[in-house]
Amino acid sequence: MEIGKVLYSLLSADSALTTLMGTNKVYPSFAPDKTEFPFIVYKTRSSDPVVTKNGIADNVSFIAYINVYSRKYDTLRDITDAVKNAINNYSGTVEGVTVKRIGYLDEEEFFDFDIDVHFIELSYRIRLEN
Repeated sequence: MEIGKVLYSLLSADSALTTLMGTNKVYPSFAPDKTEFPFIVYKTRSSDPVVTKNGIADNVSFIAYINVYSRKYDTLRDITDAVKNAINNYSGTVEGVTVKRIGYLDEEEFFDFDIDVHFIELSYRIRLEN
């Protein structure tokens, strides 16, 4: 899926994120068992064509969820800020895919008592050119 290539490329190549987490810490859908914290998991929800008065526009809109996981709350917040800096309001071409805009929607914090980990789910609307 094109949106996955975009998210993976932008997040895994960001120097602030690799400084905070290390390399190879960005995963689609789920992280492999025994992945060391912190890490990022991304997923997408929909691919709706944008409709205008003249019909369907030349772009597609996705909702993307980026989940940041960390055992330390301060690290979680630092990584979350770095994710926002890396992708919020991004437009350009990534891996041959034209991104019209990545727009921040919201975020929600959680704590998983079973595994003693903090996580934040960030939501973004991403428009790609068809």
